[in-house]
Amino acid sequence: MSGKIIALVGPSGVGKNFAKQAIKDKFPQLLELTVYTTRAKRSSDGLDRKADIPVSDFLKMEQEGEIIATHQPFGPEGDWYGFSRKQIDEMLDNNNLILTEIHPDNILLFKKLYGDKVFTVALTAEKDYLEHNLRLRGSEKDIDREVRLNRAFNEIKTIQEMWKKKLIDRVTDVGWNNRDKLSEIMINEVSKEIESPIERENKLKFK
Repeated sequence: MSGKIIALVGPSGVGKNFAKQAIKDKFPQLLELTVYTTRAKRSSDGLDRKADIPVSDFLKMEQEGEIIATHQPFGPEGDWYGFSRKQIDEMLDNNNLILTEIHPDNILLFKKLYGDKVFTVALTAEKDYLEHNLRLRGSEKDIDREVRLNRAFNEIKTIQEMWKKKLIDRVTDVGWNNRDKLSEIMINEVSKEIESPIERENKLKFK
């Protein structure tokens, strides 16, 4: 298989969606994976979401290997999420560049299945920063926000441990001092994986 998967990793409130949009704007050739989920369909859902899948159907597809990297990021009572194995394989076979988000618990699976075709970029942050961003959303009650924060720090702990083991390629700690430069930072982090050697050489010539 050819192609490449650029995978963003990080907890709720850290800025993954913002970073993903900045990368997509800079590199429009990137394709997104479709996320399969049991959660209710939202008006904002695009082609990157296949929602409203009955739990029984979702678990059957998981059992048959159609959906991989399945997880419940918001606990055992929450919705299921996963990816189409067929879609990933076809995109890589077609030499496509893929941009997606994955949960830290699924990094090992992606590395096992796709090896060095996976480039992981993680975002981490301190509690006050994450809490501020989650409050700005205004979509959760205080108790729900606290649950998200607790899960966020478990994710960050996992990210730090995987970084030490070199299972994550890049880690950026986001905070008040660099939030205005997050777009630039993320573009720089992934550019070498996206741009061809010829593009990089031409860029250096014109500097």
